[in-house]
Amino acid sequence: MHGLWTKIKHYLLAVNLFPSIPPSTNESDLRNQRISTRLFIIILVFSTTILIGYNFFIEVTKVNNINSPDLAQYLDLYSQYPQTLTCPCTDITIKYEEFLEIDYTLHQLCSSVFVTNDWIAYLAQNHILTTDYVAGFLELGTYMFQALKTFCESSNKT
Repeated sequence: MHGLWTKIKHYLLAVNLFPSIPPSTNESDLRNQRISTRLFIIILVFSTTILIGYNFFIEVTKVNNINSPDLAQYLDLYSQYPQTLTCPCTDITIKYEEFLEIDYTLHQLCSSVFVTNDWIAYLAQNHILTTDYVAGFLELGTYMFQALKTFCESSNKT
């Protein structure tokens, strides 16, 4: 056992992690390299110990997101974690303006001459003076274009 301890001690005293290139035989250079190696090992062990100690003593916060908990579940969580429990939603409903936007474009027919009073009056006056086929269109057209005009006006109001 004593021989093993002597070998370990001799190895630790002779270890050199920073040998010069080309290898030096100068005893002062070798001594400086061994001192640098010992200093490096001490700083490495000290830094590793600090990091392990820091990780051991820090408090880790685990975040769990629970979507739409019911009241019983919320009260249970609040009794366990009164200081850290957060609930980001405080409103039960969301206003329509916040997530819904309606941008509509009316058909170009609603802004054409075919839905004006002049056009409808023209159809109504001229259906008497024409042949049967054209008169049928003019008579029915009066009602159809009046209905179309009413539809366009109601869609503009809403």
